[in-house]
Amino acid sequence: MENLLQRIKDIIEDDVDIRLNELEKIKKERENKIDELISKLNLNKEEISLIETTRELVYFRSFRTDIQWKTGYYVYPLFQEIANRMNISIMDFHCLTYFEISDFLENNSLDKSSITKRKHRYAMVAEKGKINYYYDDAKIDEIKQVVESTEEKEIKELKGSMASSGVVQGTVKVVHSVEDLSKVKQGDILVTSMTKPDYIIAMEKAAAFVTDEGGILCHAAIIAREMNKPCIIGTEKATKILSDGDIVEVNADKGVVKIIR
Repeated sequence: MENLLQRIKDIIEDDVDIRLNELEKIKKERENKIDELISKLNLNKEEISLIETTRELVYFRSFRTDIQWKTGYYVYPLFQEIANRMNISIMDFHCLTYFEISDFLENNSLDKSSITKRKHRYAMVAEKGKINYYYDDAKIDEIKQVVESTEEKEIKELKGSMASSGVVQGTVKVVHSVEDLSKVKQGDILVTSMTKPDYIIAMEKAAAFVTDEGGILCHAAIIAREMNKPCIIGTEKATKILSDGDIVEVNADKGVVKIIR
């Protein structure tokens, strides 16, 4: 909530007309660069058509995200109504699985103890195509130890895919959820599994983005190109290998994150 309020405050204080003009200028400059590159490469009509199609796909990737958020907004009253009928809060409702919600709607049965357990601590493991939940602290610690023991602790470099070019150095800040966004300061390297629209205020401060997941049309890639910041995606394990305070070099031109210290 604090980050959302700060984002709204920044928007209100910002001069909208100036900001729109800046964005329009950036858009024209990039379009001119694309036209110059196409001209230099002497591309044929089919190749130019593929480039234009790709650019449209980038737009629809962002458009799809907008629709997903709108869908979540419009479906919220339905979720609230189901939660009311379950006699639980909307926050507890989000702790349920699809199958538990479906079972309640069909059979009017709900094991509320699972909600209490998940709000405390749990581990979710996919085993042989089935998702199993574990609530025992000893079992969770065992699972955690197994996972961490398989991580390569001595890794000095991480490789991923270049989503937006550039080379910068900075201090790592690992973001697992919205609650972690406040620790990202100006010039930090934002490391996360995958960025979300909620992360924009932290992304504006960060010098570069590094993600575990994502493709060339993911949220991090699109925002990085809009902000003209280096971005490496698909490292698979950046959030596991890197820690807050690590000093790294993000070489997005090569898709490499080098741990300096």
